[in-house]
Amino acid sequence: MATATRICRVCGKEYEFCKTAHKDGVFRWQDVACCQEHGQEYLAQVRASRSKATETATATTKKKSKRKARAKSKVKAVAEPAAEEVTEVVAEVATTPDETPEDE
Repeated sequence: MATATRICRVCGKEYEFCKTAHKDGVFRWQDVACCQEHGQEYLAQVRASRSKATETATATTKKKSKRKARAKSKVKAVAEPAAEEVTEVVAEVATTPDETPEDE
């Protein structure tokens, strides 16, 4: 078997591992750690850091959504009075009698 040496990602100790036993997409503690316990510890650290990153990304997305919603409501609040004013002006014009110029 083809063996090589790697450095344990938990304790930093150099260890031998088998290159040919590697399978894509499958976690093997031998690929990252010198012993099974260190492999479990490393996997727990990775999962914890990924869940923190996911929580941070989710919180950031929620904050951005709230900011966008607030900005949209401000735009609507500013735009609505102008639309009401236009409606009032149109209503006033429609209710005033037509003034036709007198023939001279």
